[in-house]
Amino acid sequence: MKAVEGIMPTGSRLWRTLVGFLQRNHFTYAAAIAFYTLFSFFPLILILLSIGGVFIHRYHLENSIITSVQFYLPIGADLVENNLRTITASTGRTSLVALVLLIWTASGAFLPLELALNEAWGVKRERGFVQRRLFAALMTLLFGFFILVSVFLTTMIVRFDHYLKGLLKDEWHSAMSPMFIKGMLVLVSLGLAVVMFSFIYKFVPYTRVRFAQVIPSAVIGAFTWEIAKYGFTSLIQFSNYTSVYGSIASIIVILTWVYLSTVIILFFAEYAAQSSVKKKLK
Repeated sequence: MKAVEGIMPTGSRLWRTLVGFLQRNHFTYAAAIAFYTLFSFFPLILILLSIGGVFIHRYHLENSIITSVQFYLPIGADLVENNLRTITASTGRTSLVALVLLIWTASGAFLPLELALNEAWGVKRERGFVQRRLFAALMTLLFGFFILVSVFLTTMIVRFDHYLKGLLKDEWHSAMSPMFIKGMLVLVSLGLAVVMFSFIYKFVPYTRVRFAQVIPSAVIGAFTWEIAKYGFTSLIQFSNYTSVYGSIASIIVILTWVYLSTVIILFFAEYAAQSSVKKKLK
């Protein structure tokens, strides 16, 4: 019963979280993180291709990379796919200096994220400049690893679907395959979202945080993010945003989605911090 209470949000907790969230600069931080993420995304893909390029090309994982990335960026699919295909086709060897610069560029999104989470947890001390940059680079590589895990699981799902095709009749496979792949991809997306939320809440604040303090918030946040993803995708399909923004419409939509995702991350970071404060007072 206590475990259920720890995971299920109560009205008082949500109210304290909302008040704390609105009193801080989380909306400004979310805008900064969205801006940096747009510039960090493709350098991160280049880093992954530089590290595992031979493996990716040998096993023809380019389509799996595109599928995995599009599952976390459910809008602006054409822009993402075209750029990813160009990058995967033209990338070659990357020098050590270029790799370091790419990591430096890709890690920019974690700097305002650290400031936001420190503020949520009431942390006064901050990491030094070098320590902050090194930590951001390590977190960037860690999240790159999560993308590779997503690519691997996506590939396994597709191969298992091919295996089922040999076992089932064509009409049965045609009816079940889309539901099976969609369901498995949702589970992979949700599971990795829980892990990523947990790692952000545990390691980014410059204070001691236990996994037990953040896992409930990570689970609720990941579910909220998953629901928001489908809601936002459905809303975009009925909006005529291209007539307003023209050729940069896809970039604006991606920025909006990343901004919304960041707001969700920061809101449930505040929820974890508020829950921990209440337990300490008890």
